[in-house]
Amino acid sequence: MEILLQEFISKTLEEINEGLPGGYIIEGTIDFEVSLTTSTNKSGKVEIKVISGGLEKGNELVQNVYFSVINELEKKRSEKNSADTIFKYIEKGLKKINTISEKSGKVKTTKNRN
Repeated sequence: MEILLQEFISKTLEEINEGLPGGYIIEGTIDFEVSLTTSTNKSGKVEIKVISGGLEKGNELVQNVYFSVINELEKKRSEKNSADTIFKYIEKGLKKINTISEKSGKVKTTKNRN
């Protein structure tokens, strides 16, 4: 059986997402290892197909390909959450330093002269 690479990736990701219970997401990457054939169709366009089993045609090249995909929206959301957390800790730390400084009376805040 052969299937076009783009169809294979799309269908695999679709099936994985549909198989997840509500509220669950894939964290990180989904790794693929596939064997591919390349051939030229009747119109001269190169086709890349995922194969399973043996080859049907003798003029195809077989390539093993390794790659990963990541959900870009989840990656951005995760990065934003990490940055937000860091900023919250910095803000808390600065407030604590300011409170300690004001209580000790040793440090006075100055206004920006610009």
